[in-house]
Amino acid sequence: MNPSIAGGLHKVLMDGLKDMVFVMRVTDQSDFIYEFVNRPARKKTGISEQDLGKTIREVMPHEIIQILYKYYNKVLSTQSAVTYDDSFFSPSGEKRFSEVALTPLFDEQEGLYLIVAVIKDVTKEKTAELEKREAREKLEENLKRFRIIAENAQDMIMLLDANGMVKYASPSCTEVLGHDHQAYVGQSFLHNVHPEDQARAQEAITQAIDYDQSFTIRLKQYNSDDQTVWVESRGTPVFDQQDNLKDLVVVTRDISLQKDYESKLEYAALHDPLTNMPNRRLFMERLTECLEQLDGHHDGLAIIMMDIDRFKFINDELGHDMGDEVIKEFGERVHASVRECDMVARLGGDEFIALLPVVGSMEHAVSIAEDIQKAIQLPWHINGYHLDVTTSMGIATASKPDITAFSILKSADIALYQAKKAGRNSYKLGE
Repeated sequence: MNPSIAGGLHKVLMDGLKDMVFVMRVTDQSDFIYEFVNRPARKKTGISEQDLGKTIREVMPHEIIQILYKYYNKVLSTQSAVTYDDSFFSPSGEKRFSEVALTPLFDEQEGLYLIVAVIKDVTKEKTAELEKREAREKLEENLKRFRIIAENAQDMIMLLDANGMVKYASPSCTEVLGHDHQAYVGQSFLHNVHPEDQARAQEAITQAIDYDQSFTIRLKQYNSDDQTVWVESRGTPVFDQQDNLKDLVVVTRDISLQKDYESKLEYAALHDPLTNMPNRRLFMERLTECLEQLDGHHDGLAIIMMDIDRFKFINDELGHDMGDEVIKEFGERVHASVRECDMVARLGGDEFIALLPVVGSMEHAVSIAEDIQKAIQLPWHINGYHLDVTTSMGIATASKPDITAFSILKSADIALYQAKKAGRNSYKLGE
């Protein structure tokens, strides 16, 4: 760069300038040649020192050339500075936004001979502005859609303020719970929530507002007949540009049928389908709970493991249908022989087990086992058949907290094996 040019630039270019600077020499043919490009400009646009001395047409892509010539020619025609908003692509292909200021430099003899382009990268500011504009437009559009959806939705839709008070309730509230939807406005969202669920619901609302997070909660609400209805509420907070809560949108749907279905599934998972008695899984859960409650100072517990003597003969000779009837009758007789606090479960096949919490002593457990034995020995009449049915039992007790479910079950199983080995129709005590 010759000294005269350098002298004209020293007022424009400053050490440490972070903006992009392009110095363009104006030719006699009114073209524009890259005379100088500072480091930020080279880094952000990919233009190199090898491009110095070349025209805009030789350096820039075709789609950008027309834009640049438009504004550079405007500087030539007006002989004054020009500013405009623009965008460019970085070497990595990222779109960047910029503010461009074109300043003409004059020479007494040559006239306008240089144009200095100072380009400020405003991508961050522009992106934030665009995001805010899009957010406002989206919010306005969403509000329109919300009203349309809310007025026609089957789920209950409510808008709550920061205190959990209802600002809007959709007409579907009347359909689902029977209450006039207008009566909700001005009421607390919790006003018809079951007392057992109010604390959880309040916590969910508070957490959603304080931490800008959505929530899903299942709870019971009262309908117009003062009956509880299981519902699922999903809440989402909506904030304005100043981070002030605009609305807490709560969408609630009736899940009574789903809860009923889930209850049936849970029951099926924990009960034997043939006898409707607790199964092995439920028995083990209850046994584990009872063992954890043992402290060595209160009455212990006992289990009675039992099966039906010669059950295979019944199945083989009379058929599996008869075998199923015997299993059901056996379970009913055992259940009728124990206390109300005891549990009788079917472990599988013809094997049953009774859990006797707070049994007090082995003697008491033996007394209950004898009651079971007497009940089984009573006459059996099923589908026209007279049957002689007996049972063998193994009894085990636990009174200290160091007894495990595995150990007490093993003790009862060994005792049952000994009873069958001794001739059946009897019981044995575990160690």
